Amino acid sequence: MAHDSYTFFDYLGDLVRTGPTLTNINDIRAVLIAGGPPKTK
Repeated sequence: MAHDSYTFFDYLGDLVRTGPTLTNINDIRAVLIAGGPPKTK
């Protein structure tokens, strides 16, 4: 048993999707800025 409530409520059509809460708890945004090769002197 996986104890997967997300899949259970999604299957029933009763899943509540709140979206971002705009708080610093569990809302993570990651940005990767890729640059060129490092500059050497």
